[in-house]
Amino acid sequence: MFSPAHRVYFVEIPKNASRCITTLLDTAAMGNTFVPMHEKTSKCMEILPPDLQNKVEKIVAILREPRERLVSMANYLDDYFLDDLLKHIANDSFNPELHRGREAIITTRTQKYFLDGNFTYNLFTMDTIEALCSFCDLGPPQIENESHKKYTLEDLKKSKYYEAAINVYKGDFLLYDLVSKNQTDEGCVWKERELEECM
Repeated sequence: MFSPAHRVYFVEIPKNASRCITTLLDTAAMGNTFVPMHEKTSKCMEILPPDLQNKVEKIVAILREPRERLVSMANYLDDYFLDDLLKHIANDSFNPELHRGREAIITTRTQKYFLDGNFTYNLFTMDTIEALCSFCDLGPPQIENESHKKYTLEDLKKSKYYEAAINVYKGDFLLYDLVSKNQTDEGCVWKERELEECM
């Protein structure tokens, strides 16, 4: 989501408290925001009108610890049997012809997928959302608890597909570790190539 009033582009990564920040941005900008989609930053920037592209001063995102995010995905996509969900994640085999399959494809993408292109990002963790709000001149965040929690991490670990599914997010573990260790009031300033160099 882009807020011209704040000159902030917020990268919406599914299951990373995106709704909390987009609500704050949209409210503060009185609805004058531009919402492309849950997609790579480069693709979202391409579809931003040229006059808005020139106004982007900050690109920010929230990262979530990958195991916590996987649990959140499982609870969100709970109409899948847990083993089936983890197997689909491990094999990248959701059916894009089905609505829920398309939604699952978007929801289960790696966090790093959304942070592409030759951009400079200010990355925050779930623990530093307040710092993100301050950095973007927003009010305090109102984080919603997930509506229901059918699964826990222990449930996921019992699945024979857990290790294969969690391995899909190995780049996210590296990125999260890098960002967690380098937090400032401006988040962790990061470019895509920096993670490629440390992998």
